[in-house]
Amino acid sequence: MSLNEAGLKPHCENILNKIRANKIVLLCEGDPRGANEHLSPQSYRRMEEFPDANFYKACVPRAWRNNRPQFFNCGSRATVIKSYFEILDLYQQDPSKYKLNPDLLFALVDLDNDIASFYGDYLVDDTEALFNDLYQNTEINIDQIARHHLWVTGFIYKEAYFLQPELQDIFEDCLQTPQYDGQPLELDNIYRDIANAMIPEAGTNALQEHFDTVRQRLHHCPDLDTTSPETLQTSWLDTFQNSKNPSERRQLARNLMTVQQVKPQWQKIQPPADVTMQDWQFREQLESKIGDWYAEQPPTLDNHLACFFNELWRKIDPSR
Repeated sequence: MSLNEAGLKPHCENILNKIRANKIVLLCEGDPRGANEHLSPQSYRRMEEFPDANFYKACVPRAWRNNRPQFFNCGSRATVIKSYFEILDLYQQDPSKYKLNPDLLFALVDLDNDIASFYGDYLVDDTEALFNDLYQNTEINIDQIARHHLWVTGFIYKEAYFLQPELQDIFEDCLQTPQYDGQPLELDNIYRDIANAMIPEAGTNALQEHFDTVRQRLHHCPDLDTTSPETLQTSWLDTFQNSKNPSERRQLARNLMTVQQVKPQWQKIQPPADVTMQDWQFREQLESKIGDWYAEQPPTLDNHLACFFNELWRKIDPSR
């Protein structure tokens, strides 16, 4: 759901009215209505239960027990960005009216091959400049996080964080083994399907339409031929197939997810045949389990979400 212009200001006012004093606020993508047809006061009270807010809430470090962040869904990437600037503008018009601390307001949006611009005099002009400031070869630049209140994921769409190589053990340990194409989930098979989807059977996709952006993101990958979408696909598949080095294959998978979306593959994951729940319900359970895993991870350079939340935690507890 993307908020229209008429609905944006009331949405931002509702968020401002729900903010509790001295709380970090994180705006993210996702339908603010949840399962409801219309926004309501109940929607804002329950918003942390809706995707995407519920996933990011699950990723908050377990040890962070007090003054945990508040999460608000704001629709599409474009309306999250608009909401961030609109909330600041509304607050500045009447600071005494709201409990917001502007230093504790943040927004996290998905990376995409289509670049989104920011407003006013923000530190960088758009999402791609922000990505380049925050990441280098899929690792996060921790020194740069503190400069920003707008953040962008290191991979295209949050679903990429559901399919990181380290999660293979999580899937294998599930009591109800996730299935992909009728077989127990193997991430390597999914990565090949993601790469094969770089060139659609008909029409064009975002990778092809914005290939100059894609090429720049992969300039540090000498084994990948970025002359064209076709050579990128072929070189990625060949390199991945021929590599016997787990570390190299892991890096190839992560590089792939900076330029090609994984949502179609994630949505093909199903429960075993003897499990009666709906596919989407099963995936929601997996998301919760994956969020719990991220909540236990240290803030290392290749763990973007842990680094973000560690920086937020420092805003509340500078002694960390």
